Order: sequence, then structure tokens, then C-alpha cells
Amino acid sequence: MKPVENRTRPFSYRGPLLIHAGRKRAATPLGEIERRFGVDVPELELRFGGIVGIVDLVDCVIGHPSPWFEGPFGLVLHNPRPLPFVAMSGQLGLFCVPDELVPTAAIAPATRAETPRGSDSTPPPVAFY
Repeated sequence: MKPVENRTRPFSYRGPLLIHAGRKRAATPLGEIERRFGVDVPELELRFGGIVGIVDLVDCVIGHPSPWFEGPFGLVLHNPRPLPFVAMSGQLGLFCVPDELVPTAAIAPATRAETPRGSDSTPPPVAFY
């Protein structure tokens, strides 16, 4: 999992963030990604068009030492965890995910129990594409 996700604008949201894989593969061939970043991509395990994991979004920066950072802004990601695949359409940017589509393992029970649902301070289940 890469430690930073590039974006063209800053984000103020911090907290759990579902990872949504788009329906289409990236234009960059997997072999090029593996060579450029020194990673192995298990091609047969890739899923498309749904939620594949969760991370903690801890910061938004304008510089980062990771080779993945290209800017102009970077979402700093910690604690990546895989989740059971949940097929769903995505959207550009951050978007709220309906509770019924959030995998039960996604957000710790304490996080959801902190504030009653519907309160302005309840962290929404969000994802990015």
C-alpha cells in the first residue's frame, strides 16, 4: 500500500477512509508500476469496481518523501487494512458510502458508537476513488 495518495486539491477530512477501486485498470502497465516503485502487484488478486480496504487519513501535505508523491497535494495514509470486497459504483473525490454497503469490519465499533448517527460530529463512512 502506498503511503500517500496524490490529489489536485487539499482535503480537510481526517479519519477512516474506505478504499474504492475503480472499474477500469490504470493506463500504466503493471510491470512499469512494479519497476518504478519496487513493488510486486499480485495481478490475479486485483479487484475492480468496489471497496477493497480501509486506511486512516492522517494528513494532507504539499510535500512527502515517498516516491509515490507527485503532488500537488498528498493524502497521508496510515494503517492499511484489506476488507472483503463490496461491489459498488464510485464517484470522483471523497464521497459518503451508505451504511448498508460499509463492510462490518471497516470501522471499529467504538468509532461508530462515539456519537449517535445523524449528529453533525458523526464521522461519515467515506471513500475515495
